[in-house]
Amino acid sequence: MIRLFTGLVGLGFVVVLVVLNAANLTTFNLFGAVYADVPVIVVALLSFLLGILYAVVYFLAEKIRSRLRGRNRPRPTGGSAPAEPPKGE
Repeated sequence: MIRLFTGLVGLGFVVVLVVLNAANLTTFNLFGAVYADVPVIVVALLSFLLGILYAVVYFLAEKIRSRLRGRNRPRPTGGSAPAEPPKGE
């Protein structure tokens, strides 16, 4: 229930940002293709989403590379002997 409420509040913030910034327009240049009169909030949200996508792809690539190298093997714990009591007691 908390997750639903938190999601709705977050969505509400996004809607408020879109409504308040819908009138602010800019020109967007994407590798030579120029898009005129694009709302600023669209550029901001697109940049944010592409940053998340980049981070996920980077994380998955590192995870795959680490598994291929065998870094995720369980490490030995150092034996099962009990610890020695402190000296002097």
